Amino acid sequence: MSTGRSYAQLSAEQRRSLLRRAVVWPTGTAVVLVVAYFVLPLRRVDDVRTWVLLVAVLVVVVVVAAWQVYRITRDRYPVVQAAEALAAVVPTYLVGFAMVYHLMSEASPTSFAEPLSRMAALYFTVTVASTVGFGDITADTDAARAVVTVQMLANLVLLGLGGRLVLLAVRAGRSRSAAGDDPPS
Repeated sequence: MSTGRSYAQLSAEQRRSLLRRAVVWPTGTAVVLVVAYFVLPLRRVDDVRTWVLLVAVLVVVVVVAAWQVYRITRDRYPVVQAAEALAAVVPTYLVGFAMVYHLMSEASPTSFAEPLSRMAALYFTVTVASTVGFGDITADTDAARAVVTVQMLANLVLLGLGGRLVLLAVRAGRSRSAAGDDPPS
């Protein structure tokens, strides 16, 4: 959609197209991630490999987030791209931690108050991320508590720093777009 026009100047069909772009791709990505999480075989890992996996998950989230921030600054419609970015980063983050918790539970069933199925691990991840913490599932070993602590701190970074980066990227994209520096679409 290289019309060179602002969002307000777009036709209703062009706006609907942008809305579809902001909803369909991220929803598809989230569905693929969740289906893969539930379908792909996950092998048990020991404590060392759990930490390596945790670091790998965090690296993937940071890389996806950085790529999305770059895309926001380059997009003709940075707010739409920011919505796509959030919809890509958050499921990656949640599924990554759910995978770590599930594998920790598989390796050591006493890591949590109960052994975590994949659904229970995803549920636990979301309760920690949303700071609801119902208390029905708790981390019972130091290793599990350490990983949960990492997630809690990462939640703060994702909300605080991540939100700020997305806002700055949107502003940069808007400034670039207003200056007429749009990249070719």
